[in-house]
Amino acid sequence: MAGEAGQDPDRAQARVLCEALRDSLREAVGELAKLEHADSRQAVVFRRRAAELRCEIDRVKFLIARLHRRFPSIAENVADSARTG
Repeated sequence: MAGEAGQDPDRAQARVLCEALRDSLREAVGELAKLEHADSRQAVVFRRRAAELRCEIDRVKFLIARLHRRFPSIAENVADSARTG
């Protein structure tokens, strides 16, 4: 029982971190979509930024997956809130 009480703050912190990562992911995906449909006058700059965003998106997805493996209940809570929200 003491182990469960010790997990609650960790689980709460993981949930907050996961939400922040999801926000970051949404922003990066949105920016990438804009870049992919932008005028090609600055194609080199856009391609470079798009590559950076793809790397960032991959890192964020990796971190979210790690949090879900470490705290399976936050993955379930996210799925529940996505269905109801």
